[in-house]
Amino acid sequence: MLTFMRRNAGSLFIKILLGAVALSFMAFFGPSLDLFGGRSGAGGASGMAEDTVATVGDMRITRAEFLDQVERMKDTYRQMGFGQQTDFFNSPMFLRSILANLVDRAVLAQAAVDMGITATDAEVAAQLRRSGAFMVNGTFSRDRYLGYIRRTGQAMDEYENNLRMQIAAQKLASLLQASVFVTDEELWDTYTAENDKISIEVMRLTAEDAPDVEIDDEELRTAYEANPEAYREPEKRKLRYLYVQLQDFALQTQVSDEDINAFYAEHQSEFETPEQVRYRRVFVPTGDDAAAARARADEAQKKAAAGEDFAALVGKYSDDEANAAVGGDVGWRVKRPGPDAPEIEAAFALEENGVSGVIELPTGFSVVQTTGKREAGVRPLEEISEQIELQVQAQKAREKMKQVAGEAVAKITPDTDLDDFTIENDDWHVDDTDYFAKGEPIEGLEKAQDVARMAFEMAPGETTQPFEGFSRVYIFRLTDVKESRVPSFKEAKAAVRESLIDEKKKLALAERAKAALEELRNGETTWSAAASKLGVTPTVTGDFASDALSVPKIGTVPGLVDAAFAVPPGESYPKEIVESSEGAVIFRVVSRVTPSREQFEAGKEEYRAKTLDEKTNRFLQTWVEARRDEYPVAENQQFWGRMATTGGAQG
Repeated sequence: MLTFMRRNAGSLFIKILLGAVALSFMAFFGPSLDLFGGRSGAGGASGMAEDTVATVGDMRITRAEFLDQVERMKDTYRQMGFGQQTDFFNSPMFLRSILANLVDRAVLAQAAVDMGITATDAEVAAQLRRSGAFMVNGTFSRDRYLGYIRRTGQAMDEYENNLRMQIAAQKLASLLQASVFVTDEELWDTYTAENDKISIEVMRLTAEDAPDVEIDDEELRTAYEANPEAYREPEKRKLRYLYVQLQDFALQTQVSDEDINAFYAEHQSEFETPEQVRYRRVFVPTGDDAAAARARADEAQKKAAAGEDFAALVGKYSDDEANAAVGGDVGWRVKRPGPDAPEIEAAFALEENGVSGVIELPTGFSVVQTTGKREAGVRPLEEISEQIELQVQAQKAREKMKQVAGEAVAKITPDTDLDDFTIENDDWHVDDTDYFAKGEPIEGLEKAQDVARMAFEMAPGETTQPFEGFSRVYIFRLTDVKESRVPSFKEAKAAVRESLIDEKKKLALAERAKAALEELRNGETTWSAAASKLGVTPTVTGDFASDALSVPKIGTVPGLVDAAFAVPPGESYPKEIVESSEGAVIFRVVSRVTPSREQFEAGKEEYRAKTLDEKTNRFLQTWVEARRDEYPVAENQQFWGRMATTGGAQG
């Protein structure tokens, strides 16, 4: 799953910006990008509103929007066949990718406005009319639209101005797209890189395969004196710090029924649930034969409409691993844009137990049976009172923690003994860091990289203002600085020995590998005999392309992919070994499939569209990245701290 995401990040990027993956035109079930810097709720970290995840220039990304996009992207990946990937969907990589896409969208929107690209009132109205979230029986409903505005507490002007910004962003993206093209030569080169496949068998020699190395003191001294700067120690610093922690204040914090009721009353929009539908589906992917897939879906639809058991039809016709085990049940869904929007609209339009016609989706065809409906409403207090209690408790505890930190820093002078301070102030703890160099992580600290950067800007003895982590507030004091220096031979002796042993082992491995390769190329030994002599077990990689970033079953070995494709057709062995940081690599070609010009010409235009899409993705991504500095990004660390401690996105 993670590999797929890395590989397809580009193709998802443009669809997110242009709306094909449903990240366009704001979140329909929560406040969206706020052009006016509006604040709702109590202040969060760095002065941000609690419902703000991040700010991008003059725009903000709200919690409701972020969580809505998380759910939409989950649906998108499920449509691609990845099922219930709970660990992946809660992973920092997935959640950070959602934020990155929202940041890119905000950058594009502001850049569009700054370039004078706008949207007319007519264009805004047209987009509202096209929105599935505001349709009733396929027609735009002003009542539904106004109801949404009332439920979310937004001003209509605010919502429509945000929508105007996103249309402007779409226009800019379309203009940028129009400047991208693919030549026939470029197309063939790309096709070749992707379809020239090779499989190799690899023998890896690592330090474990090297003979023991003997080094005397004279060699060590000679190596040291040849380049003493190689052993220079960087400047290192040490901090002593006080900290208070959220859990201590949470244990002391009482939450009354009045607190819970007040929070519930003030945050009604957060607990609203939109109209929902539950349905089962038969899904037939398009695959290589769209006509055959359509025919299979038609057959399933006719049987379902005739009253055959839908769950049995799912087992016979559906190719949806995520839902097949539960009779095709997809759970409760709400109206929103996305790849499954036509399916959801069809389910809403049906009576309970009704069966739809065949629905065309981006990745195949489906037939749905509606199994239940829920009206829009607000979750009852008794259902969420425990959740609210924890949230109010954390909010009160954080406010108290920050108050205590502010009072403490006013008492601390350069002469204050921090140990004595903790004795007199029970809430505080004291500790020391190890010595650390610039850029090194500091074990045991929250936001350690930020602390390390700050430490190298401090003067000796300086005490900081309160520094807020995810669940702690710190006060740091710089207690010692070790200047950069070249250690004496005696001090560096162990490091010199380690370096020299590593160097000699690599040389020995390289010599053994070169000798084995020469014998193989000259026909003086067999592959199996060479492996036995070297004491290694070869690995067959399986096919990979010339644009591969790593080799299957081997991983990333710089130069290995290029070396494999440099072996002339008809030959088995490279001219040279591949040296790596771990040792040496010998390989032989097992099989190679070269691209066919005839196959290329047959699918040329379809491949051109795919290549153009990928090239446009890269261009648009690069264009946005080059302008990120113009629209500074600030994150609500309190929000991300909660995400880290709760293990993912919780609605």
